[in-house]
Amino acid sequence: MNDMTEENRKLKLIIFPGETVVIDEYGKRIVACPTEDEAEEYIREQEE
Repeated sequence: MNDMTEENRKLKLIIFPGETVVIDEYGKRIVACPTEDEAEEYIREQEE
């Protein structure tokens, strides 16, 4: 899992064979993306 911070909220990526899921610090699923790159892009967009 990769840790990323968004406004003091820790986001983690969980990488599965078919998708990458972004979860928050409480384990709540935020979004699922087809690739890890798209999940990381989603997080960057939320930081703007």
